[in-house]
Amino acid sequence: MATFFSVKGQVDAIGQISGGPVIGVIATNFTIKIAIRVSAILLMPVLILYNHIMRKTRG
Repeated sequence: MATFFSVKGQVDAIGQISGGPVIGVIATNFTIKIAIRVSAILLMPVLILYNHIMRKTRG
């Protein structure tokens, strides 16, 4: 269980380090509204994978 949380924390940190500046540049050069939309688009694969996993565990 501790290993899972360690890996989760590392992946979260890597995502923030790599994605944060990119979204910041988008927000600076365009608008915050566009930056939030880009963030949502980048997170869509996570929702698809989560949905797939939830369907497998239900039945």
